[in-house]
Amino acid sequence: MAPLVESIDELHEGLESMMKWMDKTVVAVAMGGKLVKEQASRMAEYGVPLIEEPARAVNSLDKIVGYARWKNESGGS
Repeated sequence: MAPLVESIDELHEGLESMMKWMDKTVVAVAMGGKLVKEQASRMAEYGVPLIEEPARAVNSLDKIVGYARWKNESGGS
């Protein structure tokens, strides 16, 4: 299977383009390594939180979905 992107710069170019038209929540996951802090900083430029552990990312998305459901069902009050 071919990678979706060939480089980190290509990933960020695609993310920048996508964030111009997309109105959905985006969360990135990076599992360790020396470039995580740089990636977190670059993702923050687009308003995208970077979470370093997949389980924490899933838990965070679960909370976001739960809040959205509550808000829709109760009218946000």
